[in-house]
Amino acid sequence: MPPGVSRTSSFSFALWVPSQGLACDAGCYLMGNKISLIDNRAFMGFTKLEYITLAENNLAFIDQKTFSGLPNLRSLDVRLNPFHCDCLLEGFVQFIKEFQLNNSIDTPNCATPIKQKGMRLKDISPTDLSCEKSSMIDFIFYLLRLKSVFMKNDMM
Repeated sequence: MPPGVSRTSSFSFALWVPSQGLACDAGCYLMGNKISLIDNRAFMGFTKLEYITLAENNLAFIDQKTFSGLPNLRSLDVRLNPFHCDCLLEGFVQFIKEFQLNNSIDTPNCATPIKQKGMRLKDISPTDLSCEKSSMIDFIFYLLRLKSVFMKNDMM
């Protein structure tokens, strides 16, 4: 881990928001925490962040706004996540291409749908990122289920 990078505790299946106290200085090491979803405000206010490691989680989608407002970000490791490469990932794919993602081991790949499986995110074209109506509906229900899980946890 680079100097000044914090390793956080396990966030298994977490939805992050700044009020949950994500502790990062120069970097966040969040590898292998089974994280499925990241709130697009998760890193808001962490303007000194240089490194973020989100490798080996369960991320199928990342909003491109998640990393906006991080002027010092130099390295973002999102390899070995099961990215679902459809129209919802288009903004993040564009971010990766513009950011020139710095991964020393692997570049992130699509896990689904089948026709994109194994394709590197930085090589995928916008025409490959299409959405079928049924996949959009499935994703909305997935997000609603996640929301209900977090609401139950907040009430405990």
